[in-house]
Amino acid sequence: MKKILLLLPLFFSPLFFSEDGPFTVFYGFQTENPLDIVAATDQLWEDCDKGDVVVSLNADAINGESSNTHTYVVNFPDNAAFVKWNNLFATCPGVQKYFETVNPIIEFTQEIMGLPLRGFGDTAQSEYFQVFSIAVQNPMKFVKAYDELMESNTECDSWGLLAFGAGYTRQSGTHLAYCGFNDLTSYLEQAQVREPTEEFQKFIRKTFKISQLNAVSMVEVVKRY
Repeated sequence: MKKILLLLPLFFSPLFFSEDGPFTVFYGFQTENPLDIVAATDQLWEDCDKGDVVVSLNADAINGESSNTHTYVVNFPDNAAFVKWNNLFATCPGVQKYFETVNPIIEFTQEIMGLPLRGFGDTAQSEYFQVFSIAVQNPMKFVKAYDELMESNTECDSWGLLAFGAGYTRQSGTHLAYCGFNDLTSYLEQAQVREPTEEFQKFIRKTFKISQLNAVSMVEVVKRY
C-alpha cells in the first residue's frame, strides 16, 4: 500500500524562524481506501476555510517499513493560523461530514510537530522529494555539519531540516530532512548516484557518531490545496 503524504510547501528561510512560527504538524494514519480519503479531503476544503494554512497531497512512492499508509502534513505560518485551525475543527460543519466519511476507513496512528531549522528554495515547485528520518544526539553539531553540506548543494531544487517537538517518539527519530526536485528525471538521476560526493563524505565523518539514519522515503506530489 502506497503511503499518501500531505506535505505543504515550506517557504522557509533561517532568518525568519521565531516563536511565532512557522511550524508543521504531521498527522499519520492507515487506510485501505486512499481514493476515498482524497475525495473526502477535497470536500473538506470546499466546505471549510483553512485560512493561511497550505496543504498538498503527496504519495510515498517508496516508503520502506513505515507503519503509516498516509500522513497529513500541515504547515502553519504562525501561531494564529494554528488557533484558527484548531477552532475550525469545532465550528465548521464540514469537519463533521469529513469524519463521518473517513472514520470507517481510517485509523490515525501518529501526531507530531516539526519545527523548521533550515530551508531553501520553493517547495511549491518541487514535485518529488527524498525524505530522511534521523535520530540526532548532538543537534548543534549536526546542524553545523548540515549547513556545511548544503552550502555546496547543486542537486536539490529545494531542501530543509526540521526538528520534531510535541509528539516525538523514539521510532520517529528527532529530525526530518528533505531534498526536493522539480521533475522526476532530476530525482531519479540523484537517487541513483552510486558514489557519494566529497562534501557528503565529510558530512558522514562529522555526524556518524552523533546521528542515525532511520529511514529514507521517496515522496511524490499528487495535489496541492
